[in-house]
This record gives sequence, C-alpha cells and structure tokens, in this order.
Amino acid sequence: MILYFTGTGNSKFVADYLAEKLDDEVVSLNKIIKKAEYPVLESDKPYVIVAPIYAWRLPAVVEDALKNIQFNGCKSAYCIVTMGENSGNADKYIKKIISDKGMSFTGYIGVVMQNNYLFMEKMPKPLDAVKKLNKVVSELDKIVAAIKEEKVLKKQDK
Repeated sequence: MILYFTGTGNSKFVADYLAEKLDDEVVSLNKIIKKAEYPVLESDKPYVIVAPIYAWRLPAVVEDALKNIQFNGCKSAYCIVTMGENSGNADKYIKKIISDKGMSFTGYIGVVMQNNYLFMEKMPKPLDAVKKLNKVVSELDKIVAAIKEEKVLKKQDK
C-alpha cells in the first residue's frame, strides 16, 4: 500500500508511479489528515510512505497521522521522500515512528525533484524540467526494483 502526502504534486507523482509499477493501491494521507479520522489499514504488501521534506523533516501532520493510523497485515514499511537537495534527519524520525508501531523499517531514500520553492528558485526552462523528470523516473525504476526484491533502501542525499 502506497500512502502519500503532497503539497505541490511531486509526492503524488512518485506515489502514482510506484503504485503503477508495483501494482499496488494508493492512499492519500491528505484526505485522512483533512478528515482527522485515522483508519485501520490492511496490506499484504509492504507499506510505502511517500512525502515531501519540509525543513529537513516529514511534515508534522504526516508524522502525526502515521502515529495514529493502525497498520495491519504486512509489518514492513519503506519511506520515499521528495526533496530539493537533502532530507536532514527525516530518516531518523520516521524510523522511530515505524519502530514504535512494532513494524520493520525497511528503508528510506530521497528523490531529488525540481525545487518548487519559488521564493528562492526560478522556474526551470521546459527542456531542463523534462530532463530532470527523466532522471527522476530512472531513479524510481531502481527503487521499484529494490522494493520488488525486498531489499533495504539506503539513505542517499545529494
């Protein structure tokens, strides 16, 4: 089961891509957070959490939701973050949340997306954006292969 939170669409893109390649279900954390009703989830496949990095962590609302959701079935969870440059210590915080739920934390990796913090960055030229997206898809294909083989994902920052 792929759970995602998105602010600008980067993490939704990643979640949808992973779901298609892994033949898995997608669940929007945005909708869960908005309702403030935390479900009991059931999955036979590993849980894959996809979220952006905000100030070198997962968004606080995502961390709170993950603490309140009950995860049944598979006891393995991956975390894939979308980011501009690096993810700080987000891996340590999400690992603790997953471990506190009695689950196995099977890896964490960051995917560098187009930085969309427009106060600090200019929008890329269309050709540059396409090149960056092609690189992202190539990275996602490697992540898909690792998840299919049940390999541990290792943190990689720029």
